[in-house]
Parts: sequence; C-alpha cells; structure tokens
Amino acid sequence: MKKIGIILTFVSMFAMVSCSALSGSTTSTAAATNGATTGAALSALYKSKKAGTLSVTNASDLTNILTVINGYNSLKANKDVSSYKTAFATGMITGGNGLITAANSTTVMNALLNSSALSGVSSTNIVNKATTTISAINTILAVFGSGK
Repeated sequence: MKKIGIILTFVSMFAMVSCSALSGSTTSTAAATNGATTGAALSALYKSKKAGTLSVTNASDLTNILTVINGYNSLKANKDVSSYKTAFATGMITGGNGLITAANSTTVMNALLNSSALSGVSSTNIVNKATTTISAINTILAVFGSGK
C-alpha cells in the first residue's frame, strides 16, 4: 500500500511538472507568433509611411494597424512576463523582414508598450480614432527613422 502511495505521488508530481512545462511552451509559441505578425505589420506600415500613403482608409494599412493593436494588447497583458517579452521580440525579428533586428527589437517593443494611444482602439472605433491611431503608429515607426 505504501508503494502505491509513493508511486501516485511521483505520478502526480510528474503530471504537474509536465503541464507547467507545456504551458510555458504554449505561451512562448503564442508570444512568438504574436511578435511575428506584429513585426510583419510594422514592416508593411513602415513601407507605406516611406511611400507617403499611410492611412486608415487603405484596407491593407487598416489590417496592419489592427494587427499592431492586437500585438500591443497581447504585449501589454504580459508586460511583466519576461519570457513572453523575449519570445515576442524574437517573433518580431522573424516577422519584421529585416526592419526589426536584435539590435532594435527591445526599442521597438518598448515603443509599442508605451503607445497608450492604442489602448481601447478596435476594429469598431478605429475610424473615429484615426488621428490618434495614425499618430501612435507614426511614433512607433519613428524608431526606424524618418521613412523618406
């Protein structure tokens, strides 16, 4: 009977350790995915800014702005989780098409985190908040230079 109790204890401990490890892995994967889509969106928005066509009335820009807002929201929700931020930054580098690098990823991430004007912006109110939203996006994109 004592052996069964010991075995059950080890099985329970193994299950807890396994679930914890998988949970962290899932979170890191989600963070990297969010970072990659955010990085790709920032890269596309930077190209629009460089071309002088950045606008919430452009469907592609609108989609990319909403993607950045989703990235902002996920990053803000996990701002105190260093493993999430590390995975998010790595994802941004992957998705950033060379615009986001290891050297500037922390700066980009901090610019995104500090973009409180993006808070509360969604697909239903983005047009009403167009000026504020474009201003916030331009502030983030300023990390990459003038764009001209």
